[in-house]
Amino acid sequence: LFAGAGRCASCHGGPQFRDGQRHEVAPGQWLKTPTLRNVAVTMPYRADGSAPTLAAVLADAYHRAQPFRPLTDPENAQLVAFLTTLTDTTSANHTAPARLPELPALPTRAVGGLY
Repeated sequence: LFAGAGRCASCHGGPQFRDGQRHEVAPGQWLKTPTLRNVAVTMPYRADGSAPTLAAVLADAYHRAQPFRPLTDPENAQLVAFLTTLTDTTSANHTAPARLPELPALPTRAVGGLY
């Protein structure tokens, strides 16, 4: 489904699961294709956070218009199951650092700041 009937791989292909292109997802709204790596743990979805689940993303107007044919509910469930497998489980239990290491060349760094 991902590479075939769902046409997901046409935008979310390659090793990063994205094409690096901008697509018109709504009239006048162009967005760069997001990666699907760790997508199951990066909710909410869509640029404005309006999709709380992956199923909601697949049900939005943009994604419903992409397949060669309308996907069935079981097929959408299969896609969600596949997307869940793209989660990196090796670092799932890591926590953000409480403070950054001391670096004399960059004395004003702050956690969550711009680098």
